[in-house]
Amino acid sequence: KNHMQSLSRIAVADTVPAKVKKRAYILLYKAEGFSDDDISEMLKVNRITVRRWIHRYECRKPEDKITQLLDVSKGRGRKDGFTDAEKDWIFSVIDSIPDIHGGESDLWDIKNLKKHIACHAKEAGHDRLSAISYYDVYSMVSLYRKRPWAHVEY
Repeated sequence: KNHMQSLSRIAVADTVPAKVKKRAYILLYKAEGFSDDDISEMLKVNRITVRRWIHRYECRKPEDKITQLLDVSKGRGRKDGFTDAEKDWIFSVIDSIPDIHGGESDLWDIKNLKKHIACHAKEAGHDRLSAISYYDVYSMVSLYRKRPWAHVEY
């Protein structure tokens, strides 16, 4: 009963993220007797999502606060962009003359630039860049190309 009052306050609060509100509504509607399919349709969420949140609520520890249950996990959503130090290092790599397959070339291509960054990031102190994606390299090159002395070929 106490949890239902908390859920009701969360569901109507203006300062609560939309995801948390939906989770609160899922639990409130279930308590009112609605089926998972009905809740899914009313809130425009997948039925599996409805089932997951009902299951988490049912499996919670008695000492858990309802707000802990509804919180959005750390690490979810879009990650921060590159740090200035990471950008500077990537730009310095772009500025260097590529040594691809033992021969020199005047320009980097995205594929080889990505490979080079991934291979040398840790030794340069940028561990996170060792898992850089093709898209991220492409984005960095686009940012770099706004500089007039770019050494990159698309």
